[in-house]
Amino acid sequence: FTDAAYIAVKALYDQRLPIIMTEHSSVINQARLSERQMNTANYAYSNVNEIVAVSPSLQNTILKKFNYHSKYIPNIVDLETFGFDEACKAESHYKIVSVGNLISLKAMDILIKQFAKFKAIVADASLEIFGEGPERKNLEFLIKSLNIEGSVKLHGLCPRQILAATLKRSDAFVLASRSETFGVAYIEALSCGVPVIATKCGGPEAFVHKGNGILVPVDDEEALLDAMKTMHRNRDLYNRKQIAAETAMKFSPDAVASQLE
Repeated sequence: FTDAAYIAVKALYDQRLPIIMTEHSSVINQARLSERQMNTANYAYSNVNEIVAVSPSLQNTILKKFNYHSKYIPNIVDLETFGFDEACKAESHYKIVSVGNLISLKAMDILIKQFAKFKAIVADASLEIFGEGPERKNLEFLIKSLNIEGSVKLHGLCPRQILAATLKRSDAFVLASRSETFGVAYIEALSCGVPVIATKCGGPEAFVHKGNGILVPVDDEEALLDAMKTMHRNRDLYNRKQIAAETAMKFSPDAVASQLE
C-alpha cells in the first residue's frame, strides 16, 4: 500500500536500491484524498523505480490523479486452496456465497436486502457471508427484520480451507462492493469454478465477463436482484471447469510471478 511504500522508501533512501512498489490501496480510488494522502502517495511514487497497479482501472487512476505511469500486473490466486475440484458438487439447494469485511464499502446490507427478495422467488436459496467488521450488529438486525434468519449465515472469520470448501459447493458468488482496486475474493470464487456477480467498482471489470459472471452498477439494487435471478435461471449454462481453468491461467502464481520477474 501507499503508506508502506512511503516507509520503505524512507528506510532504504541511503541504500540506493532499486524499488518496485505494488499499489492496491482502495484509498487511492476515493474521489477526494486528503493533503496527507496526496503527499504520501506523491513521495512514494516519485522515489520508486517502478509502480505496479493491480488493475487497469487503478492504473488509470494513478495516471489521472498523480501523473505517474504504472504497469498492470494482477494479484495472485492461491490455487492450492482455491482450485477446481470436479468431485465437489453443488448442494441440493441454491447456495450463494459472499466474502468481505463487514464494512460499508462492501455493501453487505444491499446484498442481504436483495437476497430477501430473491428468496421470495427461489424458496430453497441460502446466503452464506464470510467476514467480520463493525457492521455486524446492523446486519444481524437487518436479517432479523427481514425474517430470513434461517437462510442467511454470518460466519465471521474462518480458515481459508473452510471458505474454499464452501465455495466449491456453492452455485454463485455475489459481492456488491462499492470500491475494489482488484477484488481477490472474486477470483478465489472463479478459481473454484463459481460464477460471480460483481459491481463495476474498479477491479472486477478486468476479469468478469458474460462467460463467468455478471457485472452491475455500484449501489444499483434493482440490477443486483435482476442479476441474481438471471444467474439462477442460467445456472446450468456456466462451464465451471472452464471458468476455473481461465482464472488459473491468468492469476496463478507462475503467471503473475513471471510478469513481476
